[in-house]
Amino acid sequence: MFADLFSPTPDPRVRASDDFSTMDGAQSLVQTIREFWAEQGYAVLVELRVGPFNKARRSCGYEIHSDLVNGLPRDHPSPASTRET
Repeated sequence: MFADLFSPTPDPRVRASDDFSTMDGAQSLVQTIREFWAEQGYAVLVELRVGPFNKARRSCGYEIHSDLVNGLPRDHPSPASTRET
């Protein structure tokens, strides 16, 4: 069907058992992001921070911060800038 055209393909670097809500899982995700962009020829800044305490969950979460802009490295040519006029 139409929706099948837009279903994401699984990334082999991310296992179904990865739990990104744990310190180890979040660190694994940070490393996966760095490695992906390094393979594309970009050096990106990605860091893991401990988030604020969440009363509902009664725990802290982990936040991933990067210098990506709209999901792309800062020096990546944007799709708008590569279009011919």
